[in-house]
Amino acid sequence: MIVSNVSDEHIGDKAKKEWFSYWRHFSAGQQTYCSEVNCLEEHTHGVLVKVAGDEEQLYVIPLCKAHSENLDSAIEIAEGTEVIPANLTL
Repeated sequence: MIVSNVSDEHIGDKAKKEWFSYWRHFSAGQQTYCSEVNCLEEHTHGVLVKVAGDEEQLYVIPLCKAHSENLDSAIEIAEGTEVIPANLTL
């Protein structure tokens, strides 16, 4: 699946950790690694993304720190990634 960052603005570390907490709350808890298809680092940050072909909905995915800081263009995420809608109520 191809996803792209929602914003070109720099999002702080605190916000990424809060989105990561949101993602963990709604996920099944099976995923432990960064969503980028070739990354073997553990995830630590949540990022708001759009899925290619679905520009209406925003989603949260978990990424490692390095990928969350360098999400400047579209990336491919692993097939089993839990993509959580960003509009769920806690």
